[in-house]
Amino acid sequence: IRLDHLLHEIKCLKALNDLATHRRYAVPSGHTGFNRLVECALVEGPYPEELISAWDNWSTENESLNKRPSSYAPNSLHVILMMEDGGTDLESFSVQSIKQIYAIISQVLAAISLAETKISFEHRDLHLGN
Repeated sequence: IRLDHLLHEIKCLKALNDLATHRRYAVPSGHTGFNRLVECALVEGPYPEELISAWDNWSTENESLNKRPSSYAPNSLHVILMMEDGGTDLESFSVQSIKQIYAIISQVLAAISLAETKISFEHRDLHLGN
């Protein structure tokens, strides 16, 4: 991954963070729909064994679309993001009623509309996991 791609992603998260921290942009639920970015760091080097082990443990119970981190080059760039807890993702959430489905869809649409209107953001990877 190129440095300019990583920096672009970080800039996008920072712009969304500005939305998340300004309540004047909140949708009727009182939330912007975007989790707050707590901390961000760009690092270079081999992927730590502790994190590879954690990835292995996680991947035994979950399907990953990403390759195992041990395959990364020793001089790879990585972004470390600390985000606020966003709760349960929709892949794991058990919907109980049509009213909940309506609420979920309307909140997602409101969040995407807010981000597009305020910062010209386009979400190009929208799926239940994020």
